[in-house]
Order: sequence, then C-alpha cells, then structure tokens
Amino acid sequence: MTLAETQALFHGLVTGDSPPDGTALERCFRGTDELPAAERVAIYRNMYLDRLVDALRETFPNLARFLGAERFAALGQAYLAEHPSEHHDVGRIGRRLAAFLREYPDPERPDLAALAELEWTRNVSFFAPDTRSDGSGQSEFGSLGGLGSSRTRPGALDSGPGSLHNGGRDELGGVVVESPRFSANTRH
Repeated sequence: MTLAETQALFHGLVTGDSPPDGTALERCFRGTDELPAAERVAIYRNMYLDRLVDALRETFPNLARFLGAERFAALGQAYLAEHPSEHHDVGRIGRRLAAFLREYPDPERPDLAALAELEWTRNVSFFAPDTRSDGSGQSEFGSLGGLGSSRTRPGALDSGPGSLHNGGRDELGGVVVESPRFSANTRH
C-alpha cells in the first residue's frame, strides 16, 4: 500500500467517510493486545468529531448556552452526520445549521433556527472583508439585511417568558429538537 493510499484510508476512517475495513486497517496501522489498531484509529475519529462540535460551539455560543453542553453536543453530532465538513476551514462547518434546525424544528421553540441564523450571520459579517470603497473605514454588511425577512417571524427572539433575550432571568423550559439521529426533549 502506498503512502497516498494509507493517507486516504486514514482520512476516510477518521472523518467517517469509509467504513472500517479490518484487513486494511490492521495492514496499515499497528495495534497491541491492549489497544488494537481499530481502537487507536477510533481515538482520532472521536477527537475529530469533538473538534468539529467545539467549532460549532464557538460559532453558536448562545445556542450552545441555551441548549446546555449535552444537548448541544447531541445536536452537533446529528448535524455533522447529515452535513459533514466539506472544507478545511472548520469555521465554515455551521453554515447549514439554521436550515437543519428549520428542517427539524422544536415545536416549543421554533426560534432556535432564527437564533442559529442570527449567530451565523454575525459570524459571516465578522470575517467579511470591508466592502466600502469610500475610505470611511466602515463596512457594509449586505447579509444582515435578510434578518428581518419572511424566513423568521418578527420578534422571534423575544417572545415572552423564557425567551432567549431575557438574560436567563426566567426559566427557559424544555427544548425539543428532533431529527432521525437527535432527540433532546428533556427539560432543564
């Protein structure tokens, strides 16, 4: 097996693109009785998935804080199973999270998708280059204009007790986000 084939095998095993082939795995990676090759590769696979969930947490800090660590991790894993990384920049991994939350809405908190969209737009605008050429040094963020669009209902983020803007003063209640791979319907 060539170096390129070994690298492709390892990449596929770590990213989940390839099902583990015990023969190829044992041929390429050394294991011991205490830690077989498959378990060694699983360490890297788990670290990779954890890093992507961490990247989502950094991009969507308010959503992560609202859902809590366990439920956000479950959401991240379900999202990544359907939308694996397509780019070497982990900062781009969350670009479809709002759509994912719209596809699997929480019947009690449909504003989670709006929150994810707001945080994604903030992230995009933060990293956007200055588009103004008048020398004022101020940026124009065209993508922010879509926040009041028909995709979100007016006031979606401030809809009464337990709303996301209340600074945690009220009980936030239960969050239900469901997909074929994710269910987080427990109450705080």
